[in-house]
Amino acid sequence: MAAKQGIRALATAPLAPFKHERVTVPEWEGAKLVVRQMTAGDWIDYRAAIARAREAAGVEPGEAAEVPVNVIPATALVLVRTLFDESGKRVLSDRDADDVAASFSDVHGRLVDKAFELSGISNNADPVADAGNV
Repeated sequence: MAAKQGIRALATAPLAPFKHERVTVPEWEGAKLVVRQMTAGDWIDYRAAIARAREAAGVEPGEAAEVPVNVIPATALVLVRTLFDESGKRVLSDRDADDVAASFSDVHGRLVDKAFELSGISNNADPVADAGNV
């Protein structure tokens, strides 16, 4: 029975099957956190948020943006989905995404960059380019 509980714990652990990295955030009183790679669902939701931002800016699908597209809500969503405490619990919920977007800074951006890197998409995923702001 103990072995089954161990397997269950591993199978349901939010960090176990994913690449993740422990980080210290000096700007946040030296907080020790874990950044996890994005899940497939996170990636889909990020891309949908980018599409909504492009639409809100009046940019047609596949068209280069002639106006800036606000990608901060999409990147804030990535952060709330990929930031965990040291015990493996999410630090933020999806409901926090708007608050994170409102205070988005270089610190937040660094953590999102780490999530992209761990997801293996850091070289291909650029929120600015995704939004057509190149």
